[in-house]
Amino acid sequence: MIHLTKKGGLFMLNVVLVLLLLPSVLAVDEDLIYKANEPVDIKVPCYNQTGSPCDGGTKCNITIQDPEGHFVVSNNLMTSTNSVYNYSLHTNETSKPGDYNVWVNCIGDDTGFTSFTYKVTPSGKEPNVGTAVLYIGLILVIVTLLVMCIYMFSQVNKEAPHLRLLWGGFAYLFFWSLTFIMYMTASDFLIDTFIIGFFWILYLFFTYSMFPAFFCIIVWYFYQLYKLKQIQQMIKSGVPEDQAYERLVKGTRRKYL
Repeated sequence: MIHLTKKGGLFMLNVVLVLLLLPSVLAVDEDLIYKANEPVDIKVPCYNQTGSPCDGGTKCNITIQDPEGHFVVSNNLMTSTNSVYNYSLHTNETSKPGDYNVWVNCIGDDTGFTSFTYKVTPSGKEPNVGTAVLYIGLILVIVTLLVMCIYMFSQVNKEAPHLRLLWGGFAYLFFWSLTFIMYMTASDFLIDTFIIGFFWILYLFFTYSMFPAFFCIIVWYFYQLYKLKQIQQMIKSGVPEDQAYERLVKGTRRKYL
């Protein structure tokens, strides 16, 4: 029979609380990084040599080169609003992850030239080695804890349904957390929308199934208590424990046949 100590229970609860906070900890946006396959507005402010905003007589053209060296936009005219020049990119113009080179040339009453680079990533955030190591570490930890919970659930004595309920609940929470981490990993490092969508649907399924799942676990818990009470009554009447359990199982099968 396996016992759950107070320290072990507190440790598991702390781990679950950390996992519940992951969505807010991992969501970080950065400037000049855009999400792949999403429309993007490239905005460039225009000022003359005296620091005053460019007037309406100034026209600006933009050229954009994708990571493979192809020109997504070639000397196209930008629209202006209050000296801020804008060019809108469609989803097919942000499909390739990587660095995009931008050149803006303005002519007219005021002339000027600027260049800069923006990045397109699967998630709209900067993927890096630290993020990859974080995801891999979290996946390994969660999988380890999940396997441990399943093992503990299978090893707990049937006379302690409260511990089976506890380990079963922890296993569900760890599996739910694993689906979220897999979704975040796919979103940050993959372009394939099918895989990203698969993990997102899986995460939503386990999120919305959480209440009915725990309701079923509680029902199962009381059913186990009921069976345990019947076995104890048989034992008190002189029936060996193994035979009492076997009779209960056979009686349950016979009931549903």
